[in-house]
Amino acid sequence: ERYLQLTKELSDPDPTNAGRKRSLAVSYSRLGDVMQAQGQLVEARRHYEKDLELTKALSEAEPTNAGLKWNLAISYNRLGYVAQEQGHLV
Repeated sequence: ERYLQLTKELSDPDPTNAGRKRSLAVSYSRLGDVMQAQGQLVEARRHYEKDLELTKALSEAEPTNAGLKWNLAISYNRLGYVAQEQGHLV
């Protein structure tokens, strides 16, 4: 969580910096992974949703960037796994 805090602090002064936004998205995703592994699915979902929000914005800003589209697919995939574990199959 300290890494997330530092990444947020670095992103705040320059919200247009795509590299910092991506780092922040990765931080949220990794925290989501940890929460999911610990069975804290509500917290995992919260972190994955923040990752998705940032990744979606990055992908929309660069619609031809295949790497960002791949990251976006992974973000949705992680949310899907959490929903499945929570029993939300519809």
